Amino acid sequence: MSRGFACLAFAILSWVSVSTASAQSVAEPAFYAAHRFRAGADTIPGSGILGTAPFGLTNSGYQRPSSGPWWAPLASALVPGAGQALQSKQRALPYVATEAFLLVQYIDSRRTGRVQRGEYRDLAQIARSFFTDRFPVGDFEYYERMQHFIESGAFDVNPGGELEPEPDESTFNGTTWRLARLTYWDDPEVAPPRDSEEFRRSIDFYADRAIQEEFRWSWRNAQFEQDVFSRTIQRSNSAFRLSSQYLGVLIANHALSAVDAFITLRLSRGRSPSHTYQFDASIPWAPLGRSSKPAIGDSGKQ
Repeated sequence: MSRGFACLAFAILSWVSVSTASAQSVAEPAFYAAHRFRAGADTIPGSGILGTAPFGLTNSGYQRPSSGPWWAPLASALVPGAGQALQSKQRALPYVATEAFLLVQYIDSRRTGRVQRGEYRDLAQIARSFFTDRFPVGDFEYYERMQHFIESGAFDVNPGGELEPEPDESTFNGTTWRLARLTYWDDPEVAPPRDSEEFRRSIDFYADRAIQEEFRWSWRNAQFEQDVFSRTIQRSNSAFRLSSQYLGVLIANHALSAVDAFITLRLSRGRSPSHTYQFDASIPWAPLGRSSKPAIGDSGKQ
């Protein structure tokens, strides 16, 4: 999929490069042999070449392409291709087509991710139904933990007294309690006094990370359901990750279209001539004999 994004970006950049190069090209007017000509030095900005027109007609010469309104880059930033359309550029269509394709793919991947998320939450209720008939929604990390542990374990094995962590290290809570002992106790197998600082810190560590009773689960005798649950989470994650990638390319398409419109605007306005010069001239031409009164600026009457 990342290779496809790269190909798409390369195609857009290639189109912009070719179009920008063509926008910079200037068609030079031809020279015509005539009895009288009229030319303007602004026909080709910045050049010493004079454009001529036959039979006394002024040659329009170079026509500055339309740069569109000054807000064309802003329009492209909001809707890719809008600025190019205002500038009468054919490359507006690829931006619009790319935006439509990416937007459809983004919406579809988000929808798929939400559907898969609803499915794995429903599957999680199978493992939780042994302990409660109420199923509050957990955060994403909670469902991730359900993939890797058969059971959460009890939060407190002594509900009537002080907090007594789960001792079974095959469960999630038991693993959490062992990590707390390794972190704060000198010897994880020898408990310090309950009123010691080490013990209090380990209990706080456990209480902050262990699974509470209302979220307790067990996949005992439901390993097949756990496998389906795990694969559904992976599909949901892939769909949401893909939607993030599409969103990134969507933003890049907006930025690229805005930059393209801005460059076109600057190039078009940069070609405006600062001064305009114009002159009239006559070339003597007498196929049946020399003219008696050749003159510069004369109307050329024979």
